[in-house]
Amino acid sequence: MMTTKAVTVAAKLIQKTSLTTDVTELVYQPEPQFSWVAGQFISILIPGAGPGGRDLRRAYSIASSPDLGPTFQLCVKIVPGGPGSNYLADMAVGQAFSGMAPFGDFVFKTAQDRDVVFFATGTGLAPFRAMIASQSFPACERSRIYFGVRTRADVFYREELSQALGDRFQIALSREPSVLQAGETAGRITEKFKADLAQGKINLPGTDFYLCGSGAMIDELKTFLMENGVQKSAIHQEVYYKG
Repeated sequence: MMTTKAVTVAAKLIQKTSLTTDVTELVYQPEPQFSWVAGQFISILIPGAGPGGRDLRRAYSIASSPDLGPTFQLCVKIVPGGPGSNYLADMAVGQAFSGMAPFGDFVFKTAQDRDVVFFATGTGLAPFRAMIASQSFPACERSRIYFGVRTRADVFYREELSQALGDRFQIALSREPSVLQAGETAGRITEKFKADLAQGKINLPGTDFYLCGSGAMIDELKTFLMENGVQKSAIHQEVYYKG
């Protein structure tokens, strides 16, 4: 499926939108244009940000479907002192970065007759948004997302994914007060998933699992799934950060 060779691109920023206080959506026009599969990432050159003024590279999942045309979107969490996120956040419309794309095999691999569960924390939601928006994605009735953030103010893409998935888009708020809105639960996504499993909402043997975001979340869920009989081949992961 992934026969596209990575190419060097200059990506010009054409639009930026604040999704939360520390998450920004950036839309780019690449030159030359390139093809990618939903879930893949771009490697961005961060000039002079390394020790001794050396250049760095940072990887960001493409947050938009490859079906939408020549532009692509990134969903970036601004990390204090983070060389990559601050470089991108400080970029003005019309400026460009140098990068290489596409890379990665964290793409949708599930057969049509199986269910799908996505687990995301923070901007780990980005590749799943791209997958669900792709024309090749199967019926959303067989899919659900558990999206973990701290508070309601940290939620993004809510309307879009709720429209696509309905109540199968579940938001877990680890620091939210007791008053919750539809589709929300208090606590972590691991707790919400285990509760749904106990209620018979998840068919473990007939489901593929995709995990993206916190390394701690991925480790916990991967261990739990395998201890409960899920085959390693049915678990796909992309670690964004270790904390």
